[in-house]
This record gives sequence, C-alpha cells and structure tokens, in this order.
Amino acid sequence: MSEPQWSTPAQPVAGWYADPDRAGFLRYWDGASWTEHSRLLVASTEEQAEPKHRLGLAAVLGIIASVALLGVALVAIAFVAQREEMEQDATPQPAAVVTADTSPAASS
Repeated sequence: MSEPQWSTPAQPVAGWYADPDRAGFLRYWDGASWTEHSRLLVASTEEQAEPKHRLGLAAVLGIIASVALLGVALVAIAFVAQREEMEQDATPQPAAVVTADTSPAASS
C-alpha cells in the first residue's frame, strides 16, 4: 500500500490585502510572503456615497400615464352623469290630461 499524501494548505493568491501590521493600509502578498509594498486603503466612491433611490424612466412614465388615465376616467364619468341628468330635465313630463266627457250618456 502506498502512504497517504498530505497536501499543504493552499496559500492565498498574490494580491493586495489588509496590512496585518498597519490598520488602514494594504500590503502586497506575492503568493509566498509579504512584500515591502504598501498603500493607503481608500474606500471606493461607490461605497462612500449614500445609495440613491431613483425611479427609472419607465416607472416615471408609468406613473404619469396612470394618473392621466385616472383623470380621463373621472372626467368621462362626470360627463356621462351630467348628460343623463340634463336629458332627464329636458324630457317633457306628461301633463295631467283632464277631458270633459261631452258624449251623451247611453240610455238603456
């Protein structure tokens, strides 16, 4: 039987990492050890800026269209109601017809 092969733990890849000796700085790791290269840690402007809550153009146009449609519907409802009321007022009401019975009474 062969002996088990133990793998060595993987080292972090080369790159800029938080400096273990100085807070607020980055230090370059070459894949095996720390180098003498370091730089000040600067947060990106995206991280510093407060999140913006913007509505997209489509959302704004949708809201405007919805309000306009609601306004048109309300005007149409008011117009129909007023027209029906005017038609009722314009329709002549039948007057009471009083007729005098002038025909001779039938005798039996």
